[in-house]
Amino acid sequence: MPGFSAKYVKSEEAPLVQDVLQRLRLQQLRLKVDLRADPAMKNFADENWLQANAQRLEAVDRLSLYICLVPREPATIDAVPVDYRGLEADWDLQPEENGTVTLEPYPFRRDPLEISILARRIPKRRYADDVEFQKTLAQASFFRFEVHAARGPRKVAVTGGDCLIR
Repeated sequence: MPGFSAKYVKSEEAPLVQDVLQRLRLQQLRLKVDLRADPAMKNFADENWLQANAQRLEAVDRLSLYICLVPREPATIDAVPVDYRGLEADWDLQPEENGTVTLEPYPFRRDPLEISILARRIPKRRYADDVEFQKTLAQASFFRFEVHAARGPRKVAVTGGDCLIR
């Protein structure tokens, strides 16, 4: 499974992890079979398309995590698929003032692109236990995180703060 490392699995949890992974592999196979069986969706079942879309989803997930962690250091999201022929680009992320982050190259067709991420803010601190964390999270109000094009060419400004994506 992409992004999964068995290195951090405790030996007593290994059978449970293997069971979950096996169920996910079977679910993935069933979904591919269903896609290929539907004439309107057949092209989307191409293995290269599936892999490129999975990599794009991972890149956007990493971008949202970067934004939510209130970054102070630049970062790069490597090898984001640009097309289905294998062309890739590295997304360079630069934190700026007031919680703004620029993204280059600008990967979206629309300029500006407005995306809202429903999130909750909680204090960045150690919690005594899971119950205290869950209680704090439940009491936190939701806010929206917007991503839009920055003034500079081919950049995205991201504003917001520390959050948990729901």
